[in-house]
Formats: sequence, C-alpha cells, structure tokens
Amino acid sequence: MNRKGFMVMLGVILINTILAILVVVLGIVIKSRM
Repeated sequence: MNRKGFMVMLGVILINTILAILVVVLGIVIKSRM
C-alpha cells in the first residue's frame, strides 16, 4: 500500500470518527434540554 493512499484512508477514518462524536454529543445536548 502506498503512503498517500494510507494517509487518505487515515483522514477519512478521522473525519468519520469526529462526525460520529459530534452526532452523539448533539443527541445528548438535545435530550438534556427536553
């Protein structure tokens, strides 16, 4: 596997992880306000 492809894969995984965390945090905030 070439290095550039590996970096792109890491970036995609990182973005997906951050998005998942944001969704969970938003869900908790919305639930706690209701």
